[in-house]
Amino acid sequence: RIVNDLQELGELEVGDIRPKPRRLSLPSVADEIALVFGRRARERRVDLELRIPDALPDVFADEAMIGRAMSNLLENSLRYTTA
Repeated sequence: RIVNDLQELGELEVGDIRPKPRRLSLPSVADEIALVFGRRARERRVDLELRIPDALPDVFADEAMIGRAMSNLLENSLRYTTA
């Protein structure tokens, strides 16, 4: 996975991959990511709780890249957090 991430980062730097920004809701992306990681969190006896402000505006971003960033943060958090 690290090799793939580094390869993708290199492709971004040389322009082989271009972000596809569009208007999106960060709470919706976060909800989807939390669903994916919810089971793993329960297995590790870690409470996963989303706290998202009600009035959070939409953003103009690449949904896949934002999702990947959120996934990486949760992956690392679960890896290094004790029950």
